Amino acid sequence: MGWTFFNAIGKPADILTREFTQTPSEQYPSEFKVIDQAMRGRTWYAVIQSTNQDGIVRVYGMVCLWTLRRGEFGYKEIAEECGPYQCEAPLRIVNLLDKHSIPSGYAAKWRQSVRDYHVRMKSKKDAKKRLKIDLNSTFQGV
Repeated sequence: MGWTFFNAIGKPADILTREFTQTPSEQYPSEFKVIDQAMRGRTWYAVIQSTNQDGIVRVYGMVCLWTLRRGEFGYKEIAEECGPYQCEAPLRIVNLLDKHSIPSGYAAKWRQSVRDYHVRMKSKKDAKKRLKIDLNSTFQGV
């Protein structure tokens, strides 16, 4: 539930991709890889695929808040099942998750909040287009 800090060099997306990638070994037989990812400000959205030693594959969404503090990189990961508040993930992330799993509980609510966010942003964009005023207009009788 806390933050993880360490010394790291590189772009935040590259650092987080390394953190969530694991090649199977004798000690850690499960494999983890990032299928897709996107950065929005200081929030990283990712689709993670895990495969356990029995070959069972699980695909899920991950949200990471990140920061730089006193020369160290820090992040806090929040799986979609935990109901993250951040909902500005690109739709392609949610669409990819939907291809691999049927969400329930908090994951379903989070995916819907991402879709709702994009509907609101599209509505705002459309409203701005309708409100453009021609500054060269003249008013009769004035």
